[in-house]
Amino acid sequence: MSSTELKTKTAPLPTSSPETSEMLPSANDFPTTSFVLKNAPQHLKPTLAVACMNCPLAVWLMREKTLECYCRTLCMTVWETNKPGNIRMCDAPEQVKAEALASGL
Repeated sequence: MSSTELKTKTAPLPTSSPETSEMLPSANDFPTTSFVLKNAPQHLKPTLAVACMNCPLAVWLMREKTLECYCRTLCMTVWETNKPGNIRMCDAPEQVKAEALASGL
């Protein structure tokens, strides 16, 4: 299957720019697939949507006073409550889907 046949089914996250007053979606408006993120206390969660919220390669974990996201693609922590990252878009979820299609899953 060629890369042109693989179409994304989700719209990219809107970004704000100096020319527009368009705001990034809040994390509450962006659904998540993470059990940990769904059940974490609100004050620990991201306030803006990050790509990792729906990524099958993201590992969210809750410590005593922080929430963290470890990326299995980058092999590093990419988001923490006290040091939030700002990854808005990432190729990893689409790469996982492409690999699943290629393997017949």
